[in-house]
Amino acid sequence: MIYVLKWDFITNKMEEFKLINVLELASELSEMKVREVMVNFSDIYIEDVDGSTRYTEKAQDLFNEWYDVYSELIESLTLN
Repeated sequence: MIYVLKWDFITNKMEEFKLINVLELASELSEMKVREVMVNFSDIYIEDVDGSTRYTEKAQDLFNEWYDVYSELIESLTLN
């Protein structure tokens, strides 16, 4: 989790802290990238015998690659 200060440029004051879940943000960004690169739904998702939906192997590999990139970037931007 990361705490972020929100600066109000009109009042020149800190307004509040917001909590960002690094894992969730990296996951959302990675999924967006997968959908951007692989435009066909059938290339991204497959349905298992039990009815659940999951990524194809190619989409999962792409997601994992971008997840690493995004999570490292987000973590590098945290204040110590």
